[in-house]
Amino acid sequence: MVFRKVVPTWFYFIVPGSSGEDVDSVLNRNIFLPVFLFFSLLRLLPAQDIQEIVTASVFFNRVSQRYMEIEDYQAVLTITQEDSVMTGKLYHKRPNFLLIEFDEPKDQVIAVDGEKLIIYIPYLNVSMEQRLKPEGPQDPTGASLATGQGLELMKNRYSIAYLDSQFPVPLNQEYDELGNLIEVDEPAGSEADEMVYKLKLEWKTIDEGFRQLILSIDEDLMIRRISGVASSFQEIELDFEDIIINQNLPEGKFRYVSPPTANVINNFIFVPEEE
Repeated sequence: MVFRKVVPTWFYFIVPGSSGEDVDSVLNRNIFLPVFLFFSLLRLLPAQDIQEIVTASVFFNRVSQRYMEIEDYQAVLTITQEDSVMTGKLYHKRPNFLLIEFDEPKDQVIAVDGEKLIIYIPYLNVSMEQRLKPEGPQDPTGASLATGQGLELMKNRYSIAYLDSQFPVPLNQEYDELGNLIEVDEPAGSEADEMVYKLKLEWKTIDEGFRQLILSIDEDLMIRRISGVASSFQEIELDFEDIIINQNLPEGKFRYVSPPTANVINNFIFVPEEE
């Protein structure tokens, strides 16, 4: 039989009885059982063992696309830096409108209306205002990283990898300097139960504001937390909670006017070229 000529030698060792029987009958009788067992075992494997492998870059692109489809959103924002914790409500509208109204420090405001950045510091009675370049710094907190435009910039300027794996991990899962998992003892119902996907971004050049970023992303492809290491090695963490998207926020909401008694400091980052 022609078929017998192409059957490899190892076939006769793994298929019992094949050495003296017709190959076709052996195949029909003995190959079906292993194939049946194989697919039966697949049904018993954990889902993560058989799901598709999604590279970090592909996953990041999905998150970026998700944010590019969002016209506006609001969130409760917490900024933690060293011993300082700031809290407030964040508003964003495409393409580059941003407003942060702080509860702590009370009444502090950061506003970007597309043309000007304003930082009002009430306890100093100072308003710092900066006319913006299209590519210039627009947000000193880093909150604008969680926008479609911010993610597009990260894609081009950072290398992207999973922090650990492509599978969800607890939000507060931490590692020590040797890479060992640090156990966090928290009660049920706390952030310890939140599962997120974690991406690690490393700067490609020293021109970026952050050396490293870790993005914690929930199942809806929304950024839950950004942990960053600045170029000065300072660590900063931004938490985004209670996110509401696409409320049709008006542009007028982002046009902030400082109190008339505030001392104004103009162009505190750079002097515009036309001046």
